[in-house]
Amino acid sequence: MIDLKKLENGLKNLNGYDFESAEKKVVMAHGPQFSITATSFFQAELAAKALSISVEDLKKENISDYAVACQTVYNFLLLPLAEQTLQQSSTEEFA
Repeated sequence: MIDLKKLENGLKNLNGYDFESAEKKVVMAHGPQFSITATSFFQAELAAKALSISVEDLKKENISDYAVACQTVYNFLLLPLAEQTLQQSSTEEFA
């Protein structure tokens, strides 16, 4: 079972170098991706880094835990953009 609190805290401690490192690993292993953040390969790389485990250990988790870990990363990456977009929409609505 994946410790989601540890995953979220670990994600908060990652930086742009970690993002680029994960991106590079995925592209090297699987070729260029249309939307890198939407791939489970990329999400698993960041989740493993945040949890301080190997990607192979993460892949050994049952499928639902693995999917939750990947989706947690995806949500973490996109939530700020979604919040910003909603905030701008509501501001423009009342302007």
